[in-house]
Amino acid sequence: VALDEAHRPGSAALAARYDQQGNVLLEMGLRGDDAALARAAKRFQQALALRRGLFGRGSDAVAQSANNLGAVRDAQGRGAAAARLYAASLAIRRAVLPPGDARLGYGLMNTGATWLEAGRADRAEALLQEAYELRWAVHEGNAAHPDVRNAAGWLVDCLLVRARAGENRGAREAKAKRICAEVGFDFDARVAIAARYPYTPGGTA
Repeated sequence: VALDEAHRPGSAALAARYDQQGNVLLEMGLRGDDAALARAAKRFQQALALRRGLFGRGSDAVAQSANNLGAVRDAQGRGAAAARLYAASLAIRRAVLPPGDARLGYGLMNTGATWLEAGRADRAEALLQEAYELRWAVHEGNAAHPDVRNAAGWLVDCLLVRARAGENRGAREAKAKRICAEVGFDFDARVAIAARYPYTPGGTA
């Protein structure tokens, strides 16, 4: 980073270096170094600012930096902020990637899962539904594929959170049971997992 700042200021190479160091700092933060998370956020913010200037707000490079900054905010416990960054990244990728592109699954999962964790299952459900359908299609109905199972788990949990709140309970529980049967989940175990998530319908997050 220091060498690129000195010799290639304002360059795409410097933005990439900020991103690389940010990812290392994020890993350190996830292992318990809180100070590293703040440093990671700064590097991702620097990468994001540079890429906006170099490539424009609607570029895939900007989407990547927004996604990375979202990961830091999530690690810092700032779920709503993370979800907004993930959503911004996803919106760009919807615009620049073809429909059905497998890479959209990551943005859908990140955004939906973070909204669920932030207590906004109402915002999460459509995103997680789309992620599940996308991954089911990409992996040709292979219910054993880890990406399919991961998407299924988040969607089932979201459905059960909303059912618990009395939002069309019968239909959502039935749908959750059907998905559990499709991928081989224990329904009662998923109920216990879903009970961990808070829910504030229509909150201000």
